[in-house]
Amino acid sequence: MKTLGCIISITLFLTASFKQTFAQTCENKCENGNCIDLNGVATCECFENYVGSKCDTIDPCLEKPCVSGACFPVIQLIQEIPAEQISYLCQCYTGFSGQNCDTYDLGACSSNPCLNSGKCIAQLSSRDYYCECVGPYIGQNCGTYVDYCANNRCENGATCFPQPDSKNYSCNCVDGFYGNYCEKEINECIAYDNFGNVTKICKNDGNCLDLIDGFICQCKTPWTGPTCEIYSNPCDSNPCVEGTICNVVGISYTCSCQPGYFGKPCQPNPCISNPCKKPGSKCIPIEAGAFPIISIPGCNITTPTSYVCICPGVSPEYGSQIC
Repeated sequence: MKTLGCIISITLFLTASFKQTFAQTCENKCENGNCIDLNGVATCECFENYVGSKCDTIDPCLEKPCVSGACFPVIQLIQEIPAEQISYLCQCYTGFSGQNCDTYDLGACSSNPCLNSGKCIAQLSSRDYYCECVGPYIGQNCGTYVDYCANNRCENGATCFPQPDSKNYSCNCVDGFYGNYCEKEINECIAYDNFGNVTKICKNDGNCLDLIDGFICQCKTPWTGPTCEIYSNPCDSNPCVEGTICNVVGISYTCSCQPGYFGKPCQPNPCISNPCKKPGSKCIPIEAGAFPIISIPGCNITTPTSYVCICPGVSPEYGSQIC
């Protein structure tokens, strides 16, 4: 029992001694942190953004000096470095080097082996590279040209153009065609109003003819113009012969003689001079080339004449020239 009492006494003495030492060591030790017992050693546990044995230095990694790598404050790695030399170290990502990991190791791409705007991708593990080719170029160094228009499907006279940023082509259509391959013809006879409704290109019942690159309107009289929108007086073209008068009738016209003329063609009217002498008689002009039979009671003769008088008291079939 004496031995056990001795051991207990020693243990109590050591514990009390450590607590006293720990308290003395932590006094005014941590400026921006908490003092903790780390395996019997008084150690500062720094607050966020502070480093150093006394937590008296702002973390140099806050400014992110390592461009392509992880940043570590030196004080966390080497406790013995004096406070005035506290800084940081960069652990660079693969392919980068330099104090701040801001230098890229081009490796095999340093000689620019990719042609025709190809992009070189360095294989850092094998010190090799491969090329990402653009447009119509292929091959290890993008040196082989491929004509993607050689077997193109462009139709109706369209022009094929290789796409500069892809392995494809496009068709430039001529007027009157559309579609991916210019395979569709544009119907110029179809138009749309502001509400998306189909309207007729040719106005006033005109007939539209769709051409390869445009249209033609076949207008009905009296309409004219590119889309039959202009009213045209049928008499404006002077369809009647000289000496006659043109009269508009609906959408057409008729020709009539000027005063003092009659017939087709118009000729002087012999009745203007009142050749029928007997009062009450009526003069009827005869067109040139007609040969009426002049019948007088007691005789029948055929005489060319330009008019006939219808006399009062005489049957119309017995007309004469002078009654």
